[in-house]
Amino acid sequence: MAAVRDQQVSISVDDDEIRTGIELDDEVTSRPKRASFFGDAGFRVEPESLEFSVVVGSFLSALGAARTGAKVVDVYRCGDSESVGSRARMDAFRIHVEAVARKRGGNANVKQGWYGGSRDEIGAIVAHGFSGFKVATPSNGGAWGRGVHLSAAKHALDAVMGAEEDEDAMRHVLMCRVILGNQEVIRPGSEQCYPSSMEFDSGVDSLIEPRKYIFWGAYMNAYIFPTHTVSIKIDPLVQGKNKFFLQELTRLFLVIF
Repeated sequence: MAAVRDQQVSISVDDDEIRTGIELDDEVTSRPKRASFFGDAGFRVEPESLEFSVVVGSFLSALGAARTGAKVVDVYRCGDSESVGSRARMDAFRIHVEAVARKRGGNANVKQGWYGGSRDEIGAIVAHGFSGFKVATPSNGGAWGRGVHLSAAKHALDAVMGAEEDEDAMRHVLMCRVILGNQEVIRPGSEQCYPSSMEFDSGVDSLIEPRKYIFWGAYMNAYIFPTHTVSIKIDPLVQGKNKFFLQELTRLFLVIF
């Protein structure tokens, strides 16, 4: 395992997880210099900083072979650590981590996840959190229950392909810390919208090799903590091939189950 720390940013890489994000116990002494087009809730991370290198490195690693067709244009930190609101959200996430850990034998099962959307949607999430109209349902593409769906740490490509290109041909993906706790398998086509019992905290499409993390509406802002937005451009040829691959993968899932 390798680890790098710079004030609030860390990355740990082992055999089954790639993680990076805000360390909840760290004090932030560096602040990006200007706000992003996501509004006052996001701040551009300078390309020369270690924070930028760590986030981009984690993202490209999570893209796998598709990284050759991806160009990271910008990285934005979600929120201003000097603001009362951002600090309150960070403290609230820490409290939920501790609560789930106590409930689950000392392990809250905190991982990294990715969420792709339109530029306006990502901006709204960074500023205000997830809301009801962000919840996926079987009628709007949410084949794995009614909740907020994030891509697992090693499957950032799924989030990229689910993001909407803006007028500058860029796609925007949220890097998030997530609390999984105890997970239950959600089958394709499910309309489940809350845990099946008190023993579970979140859903996944597979316990062995999850690609999707599912968070129910009641827990979406408690268990998901956005740390950075990554803005990228994808080579059109690579984009077409990956879209076909994801469509085939989804089709096979639906056939198998």
